[in-house]
Amino acid sequence: MIDDNFINKWIIEYKKAFREHAYDYMALCLGNCYIRLDDYEMSRGWFIESCKNMFREKSSWKISGSPNYLVDVWVMSNISGFETKIKSELDSFQKDPYGGNSPIANYAYCIWKLISSEDTLEEKDYSSLLKLGDRHKYGFYLGRSLKSISTQNNSLFLESLRDLLKAHERSAKHGKLRETPEGLICLSAMTLGLIASKRGMTSNIECEYFSMGYLKFLLQQRKSYLHNKTEAS
Repeated sequence: MIDDNFINKWIIEYKKAFREHAYDYMALCLGNCYIRLDDYEMSRGWFIESCKNMFREKSSWKISGSPNYLVDVWVMSNISGFETKIKSELDSFQKDPYGGNSPIANYAYCIWKLISSEDTLEEKDYSSLLKLGDRHKYGFYLGRSLKSISTQNNSLFLESLRDLLKAHERSAKHGKLRETPEGLICLSAMTLGLIASKRGMTSNIECEYFSMGYLKFLLQQRKSYLHNKTEAS
């Protein structure tokens, strides 16, 4: 587990960088840092800052072709007022000839659909993720998690979420996310966990990359887009 002193050094570094450039990725990383320090108010504030900066022409998620960052940060910010912009960004990205129909893009479209309505997903919505199989286990587990939410299969959801977190752990400890603030928290697992919780499913998992404390904090927020249809549980 990464030491708190290390995390505090990242906070100093990324705050300085954000003051100079205000990139969405830097605010995302700060949100992750504060989750790990159990400072949920501060974490949510940085996710909101990240979300605000996601709509810039040269935002990090557009440059990297990663719309999963867009929807995950939006869900973690747990705030109303960005719905039209988020939908517009996703519609524009869907027209991209290279990444618009990629599996990770389809994950983002599925998250939008689950958040913006009470509808369930159809298998065609997440089938490209399931087809990844062993070629890309992280994406496959995203697809299986989406399927389990759509079918209200709680046992499959918990199994899928654990597998997703194991895949994230491998990257955080041995891969491209090693010793990075992005690796501190698996935001997609958090997003899926929050959506499942709002649909009456259980997402209680103990893992250093998954914060039940932050999810409970968000579920207690009253004035948010996620909770304008139902009361927080």
